[in-house]
Amino acid sequence: SVIVQAMVRNSKDANIQESGITALTSICDTMGRATVCARLGGVEAIVEALRKHAGTGHVAELGCVMLCMLCDDSQLRLHIQRSGGFAIAKTLSRAGQPEVKHWGSELVRELTETDGRE
Repeated sequence: SVIVQAMVRNSKDANIQESGITALTSICDTMGRATVCARLGGVEAIVEALRKHAGTGHVAELGCVMLCMLCDDSQLRLHIQRSGGFAIAKTLSRAGQPEVKHWGSELVRELTETDGRE
C-alpha cells in the first residue's frame, strides 16, 4: 500500500503519520479491507507511529482508534498484540492527554477481551 510505504519511509514525520492513519481509517471501514490493510503492514505501521509519536496527541489518539476498529476481528486483534500494540496501549493509557489516555485504555480493553464477539 502506498499509504503504508509513506508511513514507513517518513516514520519521524508526525504529520505524515497522522495523515496515513486517517487514510487507513477511511480505507479500512469494512473487515475485508481491514484484513488486506493488515496484510500489507498497516498494523505495524500504526504501532510504529504510536511508538515514535506517543507524545503527539492526535497521532496517538488516531492510532489507538484505528487499532480498536481492527480488534473486532480476533485474528487482527492477535496480530496487533504480536506487533507490540498491547505494550504501547498500556503506556498510552497512562498518558497525560485525556483523549490519548481514554483511547489507550480502550485499546487495552479491546486487546484483552475474549468474549467471542465475531
